[in-house]
Amino acid sequence: MYTQLAEIAQPTSAEFTSPQSIRLTFSKRDHTRNLKRNLSKSVLITTPTEPVSTGYEDNDDIVLSLVSPTLSLRAILRETNKSTPNARRFVEIWLGDRLVVCKDVTNVHSKFYSDEFVSSICFSPDDSSLLYIAELNPPEAGSTDTFAKFRYTPHFGEGLPNLKRPAIFILTWSASEPAQSEVAHLYQLSIDTQYAEPVHFGQAIFSKTSPTTLYATGYEQSPDGRLLGIKYCFNRPFGIWRIQVDLPSAQAQTDGNNSTTATVVRCTAEKLTSSDLSCRSPRTYINQNKEESLLYLSCPSGGPHASTSTLHISSPPATLIPPTDATASFPGLYAPFTLARSCILSHPTWDSPKLITHSTWGSRFTLALVSLSSPITVANLTPLDLSHFSYTLLTTNSHTSFVCVRSSPSTPYQVLLGSIDPAQPFSVSFMKIHEPTLPPFLAKSIASLTTRVLSVPNCEPVETILIHPPRDAKKTESDDPPPLILIPHGGPHSTSTTEFNPLQAALALSGYTLALPNYHGTPGFGESFVRSLIGKCGTLDVNDCIQALRHLFDQRIALSDPRKTFLLGGSHGGFLAAHLIGQFPGVFGAAVMRNPVVSGGDTTGSDIPDWYFAEFGLERRGSEGPILDAQPTTTSAVRTVTPTVYNSLYNASPTQYVHGITTPVLLFVGSADLRVSPTQGMGYYHLLKGAGKKVEMLIFEGEGHPLEGVEAAKVGCEAIMDWFKQVKDGQ
Repeated sequence: MYTQLAEIAQPTSAEFTSPQSIRLTFSKRDHTRNLKRNLSKSVLITTPTEPVSTGYEDNDDIVLSLVSPTLSLRAILRETNKSTPNARRFVEIWLGDRLVVCKDVTNVHSKFYSDEFVSSICFSPDDSSLLYIAELNPPEAGSTDTFAKFRYTPHFGEGLPNLKRPAIFILTWSASEPAQSEVAHLYQLSIDTQYAEPVHFGQAIFSKTSPTTLYATGYEQSPDGRLLGIKYCFNRPFGIWRIQVDLPSAQAQTDGNNSTTATVVRCTAEKLTSSDLSCRSPRTYINQNKEESLLYLSCPSGGPHASTSTLHISSPPATLIPPTDATASFPGLYAPFTLARSCILSHPTWDSPKLITHSTWGSRFTLALVSLSSPITVANLTPLDLSHFSYTLLTTNSHTSFVCVRSSPSTPYQVLLGSIDPAQPFSVSFMKIHEPTLPPFLAKSIASLTTRVLSVPNCEPVETILIHPPRDAKKTESDDPPPLILIPHGGPHSTSTTEFNPLQAALALSGYTLALPNYHGTPGFGESFVRSLIGKCGTLDVNDCIQALRHLFDQRIALSDPRKTFLLGGSHGGFLAAHLIGQFPGVFGAAVMRNPVVSGGDTTGSDIPDWYFAEFGLERRGSEGPILDAQPTTTSAVRTVTPTVYNSLYNASPTQYVHGITTPVLLFVGSADLRVSPTQGMGYYHLLKGAGKKVEMLIFEGEGHPLEGVEAAKVGCEAIMDWFKQVKDGQ
């Protein structure tokens, strides 16, 4: 069952290719080939109710693509023969079905960036240039530095270990003869920041009014020379910069389409944001005064690794949405790390354009529409219904339409076209333009799952997502409830939401009730709720989880019987799982921990060593601003694990409870995990083994923190079911 669930194609992006057509891209797991495939399909909106779509096309050699704002051009970053010594890279510009530019950049730079944290692709406002991010080729020994290729260069951390030297490239083209292809020139930007330490630039975009002005996010190093991991971390030393570019005239260029080099262009840059804020995701739009405005998001530098986002505007400088505590109408903005490439809606009758984004709103993702002029209003376009759908934004047409994905535990990914009524900007209608084609038995099985969200008494606003297995018609209310798996999320500042999840669906369809508690520290419930966990990891979050479980026992949703009560958690969820079986022996019949944090004092080998200091109330200033524009010359600028600090971290860690554990433990460890060192899980295995406890461990070679490889995810699901089944069946 898991294999079929996991192979449902997941929508990853969308773009309007004409006013009536949309191109969708998907990621699909292929268990036969043990890889993830990139697919696309086109949808034509012919009537208000019946879209017409093509079949899937294989796009495995397309890294990124983009349609220009005028809808006349399409850019493709293409890499052939990936993961082989013969890999080749090309930048293509298409005009309809005509390839007008094809630039071979194989020897110019290394891989294109396509991640959600640093990458970018953007047309200039006049459709004459394309901006993208790529990895510079590694340095080679030269006359000035014979050791250049061996010098240490920090990378962007977990999930991004090959991102070390991002560079902004600009491809320009000019018409030659009408019947011929365009003549293209490639430039690499060398950016002078006036900083002593390097600043890496990503998320770059063109100004909407000038092809010589860029906005970008600058990623700074901490005082100890680290690039602290940015994946899932919103509190890093990064800010918004304005870059001025003066490209040589086309007449001065001789490189042409066949050149294997890029012209290096020196640029100046100015940081626009304060170093006490971690600012990201610049976006521009033309405001009601016909002037360009710059939007961006921020979180406080340091502290929780994810918290309430602030929305800023530059013209005039103002905070549109500040951090806030939850109210009945708005819990605060919890936007993704990067806003959609196209996230602005506008209409001539509106006072100003509006921003649309998905945001965590309680235990689900919703679509938030934000007015960009006073009075600032935030509207939830996707009110809660009995289906508990979560929504994520893919793109807009820059007018009154947008494309989004919705799903729930019982409904796999549907793609919707949303249309806003210009006369009532907070009123939206949806049309389904894609849903997966499933075998009838699988569709029926998934639809039989039911979802509820329960509040936890005396822990408000803590709540638990419940996913119930298919109802057994032969059972009555007096019969025992199904076995339960408690699944605390990681982070701790992440959120369990009502999105479709293949692993969770497979477990529920195997007869388990799933309980996903959103404990103190979870985003989506106000800024105070996020910060309430700081310094209380291992106590407050553990108490929330056990209280959530006891409430389920009281409601007879689950039976207080270790043969029917199980535990599954990864990362900080693994930390909680280890605490729960240690502090409450005999409650859980079996536990599975995926890359767990078990020793707070072991910060080595992690791309986010500051996490241990911040979350346990021992703030590490190395992740705080000001970073580079200050003078951190004292040793106190970088915290180390002294005996006193280690003692505090040990006392908050679950390893102290090893000898009292009675629950059998299965550990999953990714050998390439850069977030939580593999030595943590391995060390915990040996502690349990040495104490005579029942423990097993699976090592996934080459897997990182999420254990999301095709084979690793499948084996993990099978091992979880087998581990729990042994206890459930009394083996």
